Amino acid sequence: CTICLDDEGDVVQRGCCCRGENGAAHIDCLATAAEHDDTCSSWAFCPTCNTRYSGSVALVLAEKWVDKVKSRPEDDLEWWMAHNNLTVEFNKNGRLAEAESNQLQLVEVTSRVYGDDSLRAASAVQQLSSVYGMQGKYCQALDLAERAHATRRVHLGPDHPSTLHSASSISTLCDELGDCSKAKELKTQLLSSMKRVHGVDHPNTLIVANNLAYTLFLLGELEEASELACEMVEMHRRTFGADHMDTLIAESTLSEILLARGDVQECRDLLHRAIPLMYRAYGDDNNYALLSATTCADAESQLGSHEHAIAELQTIRQKQEDALGAEHSDTLRTASTLGAALVRAGRRVEGDELLEATKQQQVRSLGVEHFETKATTRRLMELCSPS
Repeated sequence: CTICLDDEGDVVQRGCCCRGENGAAHIDCLATAAEHDDTCSSWAFCPTCNTRYSGSVALVLAEKWVDKVKSRPEDDLEWWMAHNNLTVEFNKNGRLAEAESNQLQLVEVTSRVYGDDSLRAASAVQQLSSVYGMQGKYCQALDLAERAHATRRVHLGPDHPSTLHSASSISTLCDELGDCSKAKELKTQLLSSMKRVHGVDHPNTLIVANNLAYTLFLLGELEEASELACEMVEMHRRTFGADHMDTLIAESTLSEILLARGDVQECRDLLHRAIPLMYRAYGDDNNYALLSATTCADAESQLGSHEHAIAELQTIRQKQEDALGAEHSDTLRTASTLGAALVRAGRRVEGDELLEATKQQQVRSLGVEHFETKATTRRLMELCSPS
């Protein structure tokens, strides 16, 4: 442990950018150190490398912080910070019902104590938008993100980091709602602002650039998407390290582009390294990891490992149905991938029926022009049309 220098007990990696032994610590030691930090930032951020903790370490620290302030009044700043941070970690760790419950309470308290037009209310609303986005409630999420962005723009100006964060959320939700052209326009403008305000290598800049690469992929601009995604993977590795969750997400983005370009083996090899690290950081029920596992299983299916891919996709689909619901866009994406795998394995009728049912549900919930609906339609045409 880098804090108490003892090697007994449960010494864990902190999930920050500190490498090797420098990243090891006891959870209780981290909590004790945070209690002596007057800024409270050490509950969420590593005081050594200044990056946010991730995975189970971040969640345990968030719960300990809330426990520390539970007797404080609702207008206490640290009480508010601790509860907002807990929602962040619930959301990242896939505990979406708890995230929603906690943040709805915080929005109500914040509006009552500080007013609907306050910056603190904007922060609470923005975090609730993130929760709804993870749950697939994209229209509600967009309404809240636009509300937060408007408040921050008035109070802080268009180039303040908090305003830019809200703008980033809006652009990502445009993707989820199928308006990828608008998302590209917003992300291109936002990336320019991020570089000017934060710098090229800042974590927030890298996140926006990686998100832009994904939008380019959705629009079918694969060469430009691939070039940007490769650059982002290298920059993430230099900035965060090869095993950091943000790096793994960047690699996941690149893997989808590689698969779309036909570089199936390279896609699978990249994800074979990334997915176990995602599971270790967030658990095997985390949706970021499950989406990457879906892409990996798709690659496995295309390479001929049919039964293994089908079994993996069935497991992923069940986990997503349990956590997100059967009609969530991510669950439907896995169902579409499973249908294609069934057809490739010779189970044509079963696969065709699943693809058709999935397409109909996507049309109802996402719309006929949504990229996920179009992906399932392409699979039906390519795999299920009579020879």
